[in-house]
Amino acid sequence: MRKEDSLSVLPVDADGKTFTFQGSRTIGRVDVETGKGMVNYMGSNPKYFMHLSKMMGAVDFDFPQEFIKLIKENQTRKGDKIGPGIIMG
Repeated sequence: MRKEDSLSVLPVDADGKTFTFQGSRTIGRVDVETGKGMVNYMGSNPKYFMHLSKMMGAVDFDFPQEFIKLIKENQTRKGDKIGPGIIMG
């Protein structure tokens, strides 16, 4: 059975076209205009930015529009608290 994972969503660029999302076992990057991106969800180990490399197991992925809508609605914004003592600047 698969476990749910909560994700932190961070914009990559100023125009809000590309987002990175990261959870305890997942990391990915998606272009919200095309729906194309990369994701690494293999295994149960934590995932960090280096895991967006194909050499580290990332795969190309076409994200569904439902997921892209959730990404846009739940992106981290300036002033949001994302962890103990961590506030977005």
